[in-house]
Amino acid sequence: MANVTLNLLYNELKCLHKDVEILKSAVIPVEKISAAEKHELDRLSAEMKRGKKHSMAEVFGTR
Repeated sequence: MANVTLNLLYNELKCLHKDVEILKSAVIPVEKISAAEKHELDRLSAEMKRGKKHSMAEVFGTR
């Protein structure tokens, strides 16, 4: 069995993390949103963190 050091293990994990990020960006598309949409999502997120509930239709504007 090979002698594995923490440094070797850490370097391997960094490489795996890069590979996962590449795969994630290929599988999950990133959609650009306008400043107004970002502001609205940030507002809703802040309200939810304070305990206010929103329906999915309200969040995604599909009512």
